[in-house]
Amino acid sequence: MPITRHRITLPGVKPIQTAKPGYEYFYLYGAVEPETGQRFFTEHERLNSDCFQRFLGRFAEAFPRSHNIR
Repeated sequence: MPITRHRITLPGVKPIQTAKPGYEYFYLYGAVEPETGQRFFTEHERLNSDCFQRFLGRFAEAFPRSHNIR
């Protein structure tokens, strides 16, 4: 939604300018090993299944010898 902002002008003149906010978001995906405190985080532009799958792929590359594999 546009935000209405007032501007400084001459006395008696009150122009109003509409400004569109330009927000940029990023999301952190992360995992922490509770016993050792070892952690892994990645930044992504969205919060969706594709980005989560990329996070899981990078996590698997960073920790190829997981305790879940025997």
